[in-house]
Amino acid sequence: GDSPYTVLNSDEIIGVDTRGGPVTVTLPQISTIGGSNYKKYFISDEGANAGTNNISIATTGGDTISSAPSPFIINVNASTVSIYSDGSSNWIIF
Repeated sequence: GDSPYTVLNSDEIIGVDTRGGPVTVTLPQISTIGGSNYKKYFISDEGANAGTNNISIATTGGDTISSAPSPFIINVNASTVSIYSDGSSNWIIF
């Protein structure tokens, strides 16, 4: 329910409560992840209300999502988005 929520490098599954309103989830900048800069996250609408209270997935530092500017919007109730970094500056939805 916290919005905005800044994703931690240690996170993997981010359960989002959309019952109280829209939520913004901000991904870390890929260059700050460490290691080989590859990371995956699962962002899930646990409140089952994203159709009304969208989840916005935002980037930082010029990173993109599937080569497009952020945010990426989750607007389907109870859906989950899987996203991974390309090791450079692009998050990829899969």
